Amino acid sequence: MNCVDKSLPRSTLGSSVVADPVIAFEREWQVVNGIGGYAASSLCGANTRCYHGLLVAAQESSAGCFTYLSKLDEEVSFAGRNYCLGVNERHDSPVEQPALKHLERFELEGNIPTFHYRLAESAVFSKTVWMEYGLNTTYIRYINTSTAGNDPLSLTVYPLANNRDYLSTTTGQLNQHYAVKVEKVNQEEALTAWTIQATPEASCWRLVAFDRLVQWEANTRNGWQWNLHYRHEPADSQRAREDLYCLGAFTVDLSPGQSVTFAASTEELALIEQLYSAAYGREQARQQALLYQADIDSPDIPEPDPDDNLLNRLILAADQFIVGLAEPDRPGQLKPDFRSLSARYPWFNEWGRYLLLSLPGLTLATGRYGEAALLLKQAADKISRLNTEQGCLSEQSEVEPGGSDGRQYRHLENALWFCLVLDKYLKISGDLVFARQAYPQVARIVKSCLISEDYPVKMTSDGLLLITPDNQVQKSPKLSSATPNFKPATRQGKPVELNALWYRACRLAQELAWQFGTSEDTCYYAAISDTIAGNFEKIFWNERDGYFYDSLDHQGHPDRTLAIQQIVAIAICPALLDINKTQAALNQAATKLLTPARLANCVRAGAEPAGQSDIQVWQLGLFCQAVLKLDLSREVRRKMLVPYIPYLAEVAASHYHGMFEAMPPFPPIGNGGQLMAVAQLLEMWRELQVVMAG
Repeated sequence: MNCVDKSLPRSTLGSSVVADPVIAFEREWQVVNGIGGYAASSLCGANTRCYHGLLVAAQESSAGCFTYLSKLDEEVSFAGRNYCLGVNERHDSPVEQPALKHLERFELEGNIPTFHYRLAESAVFSKTVWMEYGLNTTYIRYINTSTAGNDPLSLTVYPLANNRDYLSTTTGQLNQHYAVKVEKVNQEEALTAWTIQATPEASCWRLVAFDRLVQWEANTRNGWQWNLHYRHEPADSQRAREDLYCLGAFTVDLSPGQSVTFAASTEELALIEQLYSAAYGREQARQQALLYQADIDSPDIPEPDPDDNLLNRLILAADQFIVGLAEPDRPGQLKPDFRSLSARYPWFNEWGRYLLLSLPGLTLATGRYGEAALLLKQAADKISRLNTEQGCLSEQSEVEPGGSDGRQYRHLENALWFCLVLDKYLKISGDLVFARQAYPQVARIVKSCLISEDYPVKMTSDGLLLITPDNQVQKSPKLSSATPNFKPATRQGKPVELNALWYRACRLAQELAWQFGTSEDTCYYAAISDTIAGNFEKIFWNERDGYFYDSLDHQGHPDRTLAIQQIVAIAICPALLDINKTQAALNQAATKLLTPARLANCVRAGAEPAGQSDIQVWQLGLFCQAVLKLDLSREVRRKMLVPYIPYLAEVAASHYHGMFEAMPPFPPIGNGGQLMAVAQLLEMWRELQVVMAG
């Protein structure tokens, strides 16, 4: 076991990446503020999605965000030459990318990105971006890093402003002009502040310059910048094209070693001034504290790049998905009584299943036990507040942006996932107070599958759950009236992973009943659990093909699909299964479901290995967890896992994308920052730590 280096991880991408006209547009960076706001863009500085921006602020009255500042375009004058560093794409126009030849490298220290530009042999210039935790404030710091004795450089910044919901786009109006007003100039403190307002009805925000007096003027760029193109939006979508408003030219001279920092913020000026001087060190210290808090060591297994410290990078990545509410009386802090998980930036709000699949990795593997308890209590509260008796947990706490019908489906498997995550939390934390509080919810979930003939999920004589067809819901007056949008499960029959979850829920109910219930209840849950344990392998083992059935239909006919669901079941309940059969099933999965370090969704029995399904990274984490939980020798487990460890480097370099195309060269799909990818890899690493220590 290696002791973890608790220093902030540093990653560097050189000119071969950041100056590449393809890669620089594909890879992305992002910083967040802990309350749902963020700043994000591509490595080259061009916004390639409609939700990219430098100040995308969380809204108190809404689950979404609001974009105020889309980007800053820079121009530097040095030794009689002008260097344009802004990169933009415009509809039906050539790419404006002169800056690419000047962008020398990109560095990431912790979660703080820095861009380094070389303008001439002796002229070097950098830009660093970070946010104030708990507040809608983004800092952009520019430093003249040229060697002493060189001429000063003149920096001009052109802010491209916005005023819209983060998932829409703006169409400019010739007669609309953003108001830019000087709010404060302080010669002694070298501070200049402006207020910006898009329309008389719009909210104001501020742009504040620290450390150097900055001159502002309207110039030829002032006004609308037309037809910007976002290449990662559908070409025929309105979101692929936008007009942005340039606020004018903000100019400052910087001698070698000097810096200027712009703060874009929705906060009051007095608060911005109060917090600025220690803002950078405060964010570094906060991230450093997360690494010390994480209860996880680095297993004795080779990393792709030991200098990068991918474990620490994953710990800090987890922080980006844990969201709270701002605490007005304590700037930079979050309210202690609420946490949520952002499913992935920036499209979706909290989803029940995403939360439950990700909670152990994001919180338990990183030592954030208090936040784990808070999230679980909120989930338990959702169960207790449902107006039905089924004990199910809603799939979404908020409707997906763009949805029209507002339906919230309730899935039994979400409630069973809740039991599994609660079990993990209680075993790690020993929190008996919460265990006592949660027992009624666990009992309710288990009994909901047993007490009603109308309920579309029922236990059969072998102890396993049978999912009845959807049309049975419509035949039930009770269900059709109480839960018109109810969907019992993603698959019907007896799904293997659902029954593994069912077993864990019954065992948890048995353990909690023993501590807080009656002896009759303890025996009742124990009998169900023992029945499941006695039949699970007999029902699901596929002797002919050497792996576990995906499910059985209502007539008991097995589905021979080799699918990810059997890996989920193995990871959840290794004690239910014979070790030799389990190892054989995992070997089949490694051969037929794994492309180079990635899992495809499924392979039909007798078909060629999958190659067309999109690859979901979180499934890799489950596969590794399944391997680690087998009672195999350390050497065997190590041999099975080592080939997949280098994949972590790709995940980090790709901004933790959750999905990849299944065919080489496996490019990422959709937006980056998918919490299940980060969470499952972190939970895998914790399991790896336990195994390698044994």
